Amino acid sequence: MNADLLAAENQLEVDVTNLMANRIADLEKRGVVWKKFYNVNFPARLAENRGPDGLFTAAKWAPLDSGLLGPVSITPLVPAAPR
Repeated sequence: MNADLLAAENQLEVDVTNLMANRIADLEKRGVVWKKFYNVNFPARLAENRGPDGLFTAAKWAPLDSGLLGPVSITPLVPAAPR
C-alpha cells in the first residue's frame, strides 16, 4: 500500500437503526396512521394483536432490544510482518 494515499486523520461513522417492530409499535401507541393497504382489512392472526375493531394493532408490543447493545470499543489492527 502506498503511504502517500493514507489520510492523516480519519472519521468513523456508525449508523444505528431500530427494528421495524419497535417503529410500528411506537406509531401505534402515538396514534400515527401508518397502515396503507388497499382492498384489505388486515385482520390480526393472533388475538393479542387485535384491536377493538378486530384489526391488527401493535400498541401492546413491548420494545425489543435493538441497535448497539453493550459497550462498544475500537481495537486498532496491528499489521502482520511480511513473511
